[in-house]
Amino acid sequence: MKKQTPPSLKKKRASRSTSTRPSAGKNRPATPKPSFEKKDSALEHPSKIQSHSEERHDGEGGDFLLKALSTSAPTSGKQNHAFTHGFHAYPGRFPPQLVQTLLRPLKPEGEFKLFDPFMGGGTTLVEGMCKGFEVVGNDLNAMAGLVAGERCRLRTPSENREVLALVKEIRERIIERQDKSQKKLIRRANISWLRSHYAPHLFVELLYWIDEIDKLPNAPIRATLRMVFCDLVFKFSNGALVDPSEERKTPPLPKGAVSRWIVARTEELLKNQQTFNLKMPRQTKKATLFTEDFISFTELPEGSIDLIITAPPAPGSWDYYEYHLLQFKWLNLAEETLKDHEIGTKRLQSPRQWQQSFRTILLKTRKVLKPGGSCYLVISDWLDREQRINALAYIQKFAPSVGWKIAGSASVRQKLFNAHQAEFYGEEGKWEHLIHLKNPAKQTPAFKTEKNQRPRS
Repeated sequence: MKKQTPPSLKKKRASRSTSTRPSAGKNRPATPKPSFEKKDSALEHPSKIQSHSEERHDGEGGDFLLKALSTSAPTSGKQNHAFTHGFHAYPGRFPPQLVQTLLRPLKPEGEFKLFDPFMGGGTTLVEGMCKGFEVVGNDLNAMAGLVAGERCRLRTPSENREVLALVKEIRERIIERQDKSQKKLIRRANISWLRSHYAPHLFVELLYWIDEIDKLPNAPIRATLRMVFCDLVFKFSNGALVDPSEERKTPPLPKGAVSRWIVARTEELLKNQQTFNLKMPRQTKKATLFTEDFISFTELPEGSIDLIITAPPAPGSWDYYEYHLLQFKWLNLAEETLKDHEIGTKRLQSPRQWQQSFRTILLKTRKVLKPGGSCYLVISDWLDREQRINALAYIQKFAPSVGWKIAGSASVRQKLFNAHQAEFYGEEGKWEHLIHLKNPAKQTPAFKTEKNQRPRS
C-alpha cells in the first residue's frame, strides 16, 4: 500500500470547526490540513480578543507597565504562537509579548529564579527560559502541568528524530489493527462516557492511539504523545461536551484522519521545540513544575524567588475542571482535587469567599519572594452581586495590609461582549490591570497572620 504524504503544514491553516470541501473527483470529504497556529484565538487572554478604547497608568514605571499591557492588543500576529506557545489550546492565558516586555530589561546573573504560581499553559516559563532564567511553575490543574511541561521540554535533534520515527511506527500498527477482521477488545476507564462524544470510526481510531501510546516504555516520549493526542480530542468530538444545548454534530472526517493529524501535529511540535531549544542560552535548566494547591503550597523555601509574573484567578474565572473534563477522562487523570478546590470559579466560590483565598495568595507569593523582589499581577475587574468591583482599587486597599508595597500600575479598558455585561459594569466599564508589587527589603511580621484554611464553598 502506497503511503500518503503527511499533510503540508505550510499551506493555509484549517480551522477546527470549518467544514471540509469534497476532494476533486471524489465523493468523500478531504481531511483538513493539520495546523495548530492560531487555533485557540477564542481562548486567549481576554485582552487578546477585545479592543482597547482607553488606557491609564500610575506610579513608578507606570509608562513601562502600560507598554507591557498594551502588547495585549491584537497586533502581534504569529508572535503569540512563536516557539511552543501555540501548542495545545489553553484558556485564559496572557500573550507572550507581555512577559517579554517585563523581562527585556533584566540580565541573567547567577541563579535568577522566575516563578508563576498559576502557570496555566506556561507562557511565563517559556519566555523565562528564553532569557536563560531558572523557572518554576505551579498550577492546581493537572492539565496545566502537562501542557506547560511539553512547551518547556528540552530535547535534542536525535531525540526528536526518535519521537517522529516512533509515532510513524504506531500509525502503521494502527492501520494493521483497523484492517483486521477480529479486533482486539480494549479495556479502558471511562470508555462508555467517552464513546458518546464521538462518531464510531473516530472513537475506535482514538482508542487505538491512546492504547498504543500508553504502552510506550520511554516516559518522555509517552508524555509528549499523550499531549499531542490530548490536543486533538476536542477536534474529533461532536461538541456536545462544550455546549450540551447544541445539536451534536459529527466532524466530516474520514477513516484515518486521526492518524494523519497526530503525525502532522507531532512533526509541528517537534519542529517548534527544536526552535525553542536553539533560542535558549546554554546551560539553561529544565523547568521545575508543581501541580499543587497554592493555598497550601510549601514546596519553595522562603525568600527563594527573584521575580513573580502571574495572573491569579479572579471571581468568575474559567472553570478549568469543566473545560478539561474530556481530556481528564481520556488520560484517566485524578480530577477530584481540581473539581473540589479550584479558585475563583462560580461553581465553588462567591466573590466574597474568593477574597479569603486571594489574601492567602498575596501572603504566599510575598513569602517566597526575596526581600526587594518584584511581583507583576495581571487581573481584571469583576462583578459581585451585579456590582462592578475595581480590581486595582481592591489590591491597592488590601495588598499593603499583608506587607506589599504598590510600586506602579497600568490599566486598559476592555470592550464588553454583550449588553448584560455593559449594564452591570456601567459607564466606567471593565478594565484589565497590570500591577507591580514590591516586597520591602525589610520584612514585616505579616506572615504571622497566615492561616492555610480554605473558605467554605
